[in-house]
Amino acid sequence: MRIKAFSLIEVLITMAVIGVIAVLVLPNVSRGTSKKTYATQLNEVHRTLAQAINQVMLDERETSLANTVMADSIGDFMKKYLQIETDCGTEQHSQCIANSYKSLDGSSSVTQSHIISSNLYCVKTVPGAVICMHEMTADNDGYHGSSQVIVDINGKKAPNTNGRDLFQFEIYSDGRISNGYEVTDYAANGEKCRDYAGTAGYGGSCFQRVKASGWNMDY
Repeated sequence: MRIKAFSLIEVLITMAVIGVIAVLVLPNVSRGTSKKTYATQLNEVHRTLAQAINQVMLDERETSLANTVMADSIGDFMKKYLQIETDCGTEQHSQCIANSYKSLDGSSSVTQSHIISSNLYCVKTVPGAVICMHEMTADNDGYHGSSQVIVDINGKKAPNTNGRDLFQFEIYSDGRISNGYEVTDYAANGEKCRDYAGTAGYGGSCFQRVKASGWNMDY
């Protein structure tokens, strides 16, 4: 019984088809993997800050962060409660943060100075995330004080894009980590992530969307 072998032309055609399929499929797989990695890294930063917040409240026996070291010296708070690889302080931001960041749609970009103001204290943590914060403001007439936080989850590494690896949110004096809106708002209206990740958005609403989606980057 003769067994029919594949000709060289048939083998080449098959390899060519496989190559075309790989070109079409692999970029999508890669993008999906990257988004999953970014979401996981953002979750880790969130968890790290939540643990630090709980610990400082326990250590200082306070129910308001406005009465802790977070209000007196954010640098001291970060050095005590975060694992720091590089301390960039308020004057050496370029050692921690990228020079510029693109908008989510890639149509524009902003410089580091537009994102990081002089009163933000920046550190690079041992896992590689950059966290920039300012002192907690005081509670006022029933309103919680807050501290602005800007995070680049992978430091200077690409993609340096608002809403992908750059995010902004607030820590409130009662310990909440948010960006001024409830989780349900962004779960119901994902467009805000795209809108606010433009030249001045810093990925603020995208943080809330990733959090609302169970730490998935579905955009």
